[in-house]
Amino acid sequence: METAGKEPGDIMMMSSNGAPVGLDLIRKGWLNAEIEQPLYAQAAAVAMFMDKIANKETIEPGNYDVLGLDSVVTIEEWGPNIKIPGAAITSENVDDSSFWGNLQMPTAKVQSVN
Repeated sequence: METAGKEPGDIMMMSSNGAPVGLDLIRKGWLNAEIEQPLYAQAAAVAMFMDKIANKETIEPGNYDVLGLDSVVTIEEWGPNIKIPGAAITSENVDDSSFWGNLQMPTAKVQSVN
């Protein structure tokens, strides 16, 4: 965009991931919003259910707390699916340490689902 003579804020841009590069682009004014895919929560969800998966036990549908995010397990044709909400990252909240793109690992211990 710079080679085309554009400056930060000239074009509304959004992205989806939440990676460090996207957060840096928000800070520099090139990106208006990034929809986070909560990487740490996705990894924690796998860990929460790993005992059940390894032991070939049933994963029950329902609501689960995954690192403080209200998440939902549904049973689909292919098997269990967990839906973990992402967040809209903007210039107002880009420095929030809970976003994985700020590279601050959560300190909460992950508990296996019983």
